[in-house]
Amino acid sequence: MCNTKSDVFLFISGVPQGGHLSPLLFSFFVNSARTSLKHSQLLCFADDLNILLRIYSVDDCLKLQDDLNSFFSWAEDLGLTLHVNKCRSIVFTIDSTICDLGFSFTFSHCPRAHIDKITCKALKG
Repeated sequence: MCNTKSDVFLFISGVPQGGHLSPLLFSFFVNSARTSLKHSQLLCFADDLNILLRIYSVDDCLKLQDDLNSFFSWAEDLGLTLHVNKCRSIVFTIDSTICDLGFSFTFSHCPRAHIDKITCKALKG
């Protein structure tokens, strides 16, 4: 057996943007974000996060704001920078369909609208 040592490899902290493993590493890294939310759900896809809560009352608005504050603190504690200028709020009404992260969402969260949209695209091409 050869007694050789590996060369020292210096790396920059963080996850390289566009790297093949970046979405997976990001998922591992932000997995603990769920623990910062008491009332809302977290939906993750690649390097995007959605915080979801149905709003029926002013109390629900306060719960969502509490979760947003907790999420911000969680990110700050880990040294993450949130791009607030890229943040958006989405409002669903009973008859609306919203496209986000390439998926069509409806108020009922039924996948039918998304399936219909994808099916139409497939049949055209």
